[in-house]
Amino acid sequence: MMKISILAIAVVVGICKFTSLPEKLYTAQIIRSNCDTRYIDIVTSMIELLESGTFSDFTIHVAGEKIRAHKAILAARSEFFNQRFQSGLAKKTNKIIVQELPSEAVKAMLRFMYAGEVDVNVLKYPAEVYTAACIFKLPLLQNILQRIFESNLNSDNAIKLLILANKHNDVILEEKALEFISKSGVYKRKPDDWVDFMENHPTLANKVVLFLNKKRQ
Repeated sequence: MMKISILAIAVVVGICKFTSLPEKLYTAQIIRSNCDTRYIDIVTSMIELLESGTFSDFTIHVAGEKIRAHKAILAARSEFFNQRFQSGLAKKTNKIIVQELPSEAVKAMLRFMYAGEVDVNVLKYPAEVYTAACIFKLPLLQNILQRIFESNLNSDNAIKLLILANKHNDVILEEKALEFISKSGVYKRKPDDWVDFMENHPTLANKVVLFLNKKRQ
């Protein structure tokens, strides 16, 4: 793939306001404008296969929508699906019900699985796409979202990102959030957020306190 420069963008979402994207983050438009026709042909064919549902043998039910997919591709790209399709129980069903995720996030995940593209919905629903990547075990997509989060850490989202990282046992992102909280003193500048955090996530709040104490030693 082609290395691209940082792309300036402003996208307001529930957990982050993005003002920039890190280097090596690949978007569909830039990939297609810089890669040769062989790559474009493969990507176009894979997206057409996903969107048309031709020869599909699996259905993903999410937010009232039914998204047709292909077991072979899902299994090849996702450890979650690979294990699921090899289990005896899963072989008897050709569908999965996804709860607590918007369909746009699942579609963005599937587009990445089929064509390796990071589309605009990744930026509109970063926390949700990240959650999907964690659930369905897509480490490369998870890593892309990690880098987006890391490059956009600020006082408004640091605690939320810490909670998100902890929920999915993401040691790398959690460490980045802890470092930011420690250096920025967000717990002092956002006292109300900090109080809510301690009340709703006491164990994680204690982890932050221990981290701060360790840094002061």
